[in-house]
Amino acid sequence: MNFNPFNIFKKKQDFHFPKAAVVEKLKIVAKENNFYIFENTIIYHHTQQLAIPLLVLDPQNNIYLFEFKKWSVKDLKNSSIQKTVNKKSESNNLAFNEKQKYIKKRLNEITNQDDINICNFLLIENLTTQQYNDLDTSVKELLPQNRIIFNDSCEDEILEKLTNISYAHPLNTHTHNATFYLFIQYMMLSHNNTAFMSTYEQINFINSNIKNHQVLHAMPYSGKTTSLLLKAIFEKLKNPSLSIIIISPTLLSCDIMKQKLLEIIEIGHVDVDITSIEIIPPTLLINSHLAKLHKPLLDNQIHIDNTLMEKSFKAADLIMCDDADMLPNDFIAYLMHLQKNSSLVLVSNNIILKNQYTFSKDFLDKKVNSLFIKSDPYANALHIISKLLKDHPPEEIFVISSNLTRKKLYDDLQYFIEDKAILLDSSLNLIHQDLRNLLLSTYEQINTNRVKFILLLDISSASIKELENYCALAKNTAYILYEDECEKITTLKETYASKKK
Repeated sequence: MNFNPFNIFKKKQDFHFPKAAVVEKLKIVAKENNFYIFENTIIYHHTQQLAIPLLVLDPQNNIYLFEFKKWSVKDLKNSSIQKTVNKKSESNNLAFNEKQKYIKKRLNEITNQDDINICNFLLIENLTTQQYNDLDTSVKELLPQNRIIFNDSCEDEILEKLTNISYAHPLNTHTHNATFYLFIQYMMLSHNNTAFMSTYEQINFINSNIKNHQVLHAMPYSGKTTSLLLKAIFEKLKNPSLSIIIISPTLLSCDIMKQKLLEIIEIGHVDVDITSIEIIPPTLLINSHLAKLHKPLLDNQIHIDNTLMEKSFKAADLIMCDDADMLPNDFIAYLMHLQKNSSLVLVSNNIILKNQYTFSKDFLDKKVNSLFIKSDPYANALHIISKLLKDHPPEEIFVISSNLTRKKLYDDLQYFIEDKAILLDSSLNLIHQDLRNLLLSTYEQINTNRVKFILLLDISSASIKELENYCALAKNTAYILYEDECEKITTLKETYASKKK
């Protein structure tokens, strides 16, 4: 049953919910039952947007809409209630119908699902259950008791009302996760583009008002890169004229981010000019500044000329730098200089930098095997690759080693997987290298694409941070191939609770 809008008074209502006891109890219920609660949130769809005062999603993907009223028993007894078709929600009416139509239209266009449960409730601050019982029948017909949360409603009663309404019309299994497409600004995408909701830590960052220089501490594979993209989209939806630059370490990582941005925009059904969100490597930003100063441009090597630290340059209103720890300190100092009067976000786990935001959860598969093989690394690598290729395509295998070893591997692999192995070069655009091959990389290359099988050789040539980063790329198995025990091997074994072979 849906509430029909109806007239009572003429006083305007503030969009923001007050800190009333009935609202706080609802928030407690939501938190204790792992419901997502969204207050004063915008739902975007194409060029349209709809303000939602309060909305809750439960784990079964039911949608609960709430409006808050300060009606007292005196107000309701002395008012003449009648139906209306007003579209705006004010203090004198309820306007759930228009919100429902908008929400259903959005979810239907994206997911092709019509059977979405949208349950409407009214939070009344100044009305008790007993006072409601004393009201006229005509009022109760327009305000059914099972859709009202009174100021004396306890938390168990609130939960019971929510679940009794939603579970009366259970969703089909094929609608699972459909509601996660509701808010594009919080719509995380898995590797197969299935939507799931951002965590509260991510939502807090995406909603934040970025001022001056701020730091995000984020674990590997915590959704940090996608959160940067969602933040950029959200800021452009709020202010299309805002200039935004996202820095990623290499051309390859930039291309992968651009690809992800395009996927989010296309699936999210919103009109955002993706060309207005620049995703560039450090050298391109530096060269823009150098060109303005009529100085020679850089190739691929990052170098900060002293002149750059003395001259101002308006690059963007907001710059966000992903994987800042992989970039030289002088470049980070340059970014801070560049944005001294504008906004800057650094994604960094450097403890020297005080963080304002933290992503503490990662989304890695905890079942990944880490196999430590102590023997001839090169011979074992050829054996493992040969064995894996019998059951898996070459693009599911990624080998990281020193440059000398990878060139030798490339030559030897040509004999039995001709044209199926490539030397990864992250300084090149994605269009210039086919990642649908067996990738041979060095530890200096930066690649964030996850594959089923990772082989690590030449352990001594890599830092422990690089080794841990590449181990985490494996979806199925990480093979750590070494000849001698060392401190790095010990650390990796402790980190990954490894299996020996």
